[in-house]
Amino acid sequence: MEELMDWLRSGSLKFGTDLIIAIAILAVGLKLSRWVADKAVHNPLFEHFEPNTRSFISSTLLFVLRAAVIACAALRLGVPGTVFITLFGSLGVAVSLATQGTLSNVAGGLMILVNRPFVVGDYIVVGSYEGTVRQISAFYTTIVTADNRTVLLPNGTITNSTMINCSSQPVRMVEIPCSVGYRSDPARVRKVLLDVAENTEGVLTDPAPQAPMTEMGDSALKFTLRAWVRKEDFLAAKWALTEGVKRALDEAGLDIPYPQMDIHVIS
Repeated sequence: MEELMDWLRSGSLKFGTDLIIAIAILAVGLKLSRWVADKAVHNPLFEHFEPNTRSFISSTLLFVLRAAVIACAALRLGVPGTVFITLFGSLGVAVSLATQGTLSNVAGGLMILVNRPFVVGDYIVVGSYEGTVRQISAFYTTIVTADNRTVLLPNGTITNSTMINCSSQPVRMVEIPCSVGYRSDPARVRKVLLDVAENTEGVLTDPAPQAPMTEMGDSALKFTLRAWVRKEDFLAAKWALTEGVKRALDEAGLDIPYPQMDIHVIS
């Protein structure tokens, strides 16, 4: 009986106190971690993030905070810290090996959301894919192509590839190449092309359109009509200018030559 009392006075009392403190750490820490995770994603830094991306960040942060709370409670009970170092280290290696592609996409998504090379609504080109950005999530960026197909682009692929943002500037240049015969007067051709630009809806006067002769080809003089338009008018203006140039050249009697080769027979 006396030995039992000695044990209660020495070991069990300390363990009981540590157990109560550990339970308090768990009770308060788990609730506090939820509050911190919820508040963190409402920070102005994350205001442009998609709702599902904010949810993913909140869940990840909650997992990390809860793991830290559990570790603190276990340390209070006397569990050696090396146990957690070994456990988390092994877990980290296993997870990283099993989810290399996924982690790459998550990292790419965070880079996109923080650096903002494009936002929802922008028209982008990545490799052989192009379309309007509809959603940026933790793993994928969703674009809709001109023919209304939905394409999921892995974020890791986007950040490791050359990406063209066609919507980052307020105005864009439309280029319409054309060719005329060598007997054509360059000044007349230039006037015809500039008249087309002047009479096409959506073409801006500042910067002014240009129609330089860009090359003397094998069988034709090559011109390029360059006109500036608002980014939202790009496709409509390009189609209108292409049709307008063809019609104007026909009306002006300027032929569009085909490649030809002269053969001289020496007998």
